[in-house]
Amino acid sequence: MLTHVARFEFRYLRRNPLLWLTAAGAFALFFLGASVDGFDLGDEGGLLKNAAYATLRNYVMISVFFMFVTTSFVANAVLRDDETGFGPIIRYPIIYRSSRWP
Repeated sequence: MLTHVARFEFRYLRRNPLLWLTAAGAFALFFLGASVDGFDLGDEGGLLKNAAYATLRNYVMISVFFMFVTTSFVANAVLRDDETGFGPIIRYPIIYRSSRWP
C-alpha cells in the first residue's frame, strides 16, 4: 500500500511544473554563483569566494529561496487535498473518549 502511495506521489511531482521550475532556478543560482565573477548572492564585501563568511552568506541566501519553494509545495498539496475531497477527512475535529460511548 505504501508503495502505491509513493508511486502516485512521485508521478504527481514529476508532472508538476513547480518541480521543474525549482530545479531550473536552483541550477541557475548554483551555476551563476560558481562561475560568474560579478554575480553574488550576498554582499561579501570584497572577500574571496571560498571564504567562510562568503560561503555561509551564499548558503543563507539559497536557504531563503528554498523556504519559499517548500511553502509552495505544501500549499500545492493542501489545494490538491481540497480538490480531491480528502481535506475534510484530515481536518475533522477531535473525538474524545468521553463522547464516543454513552
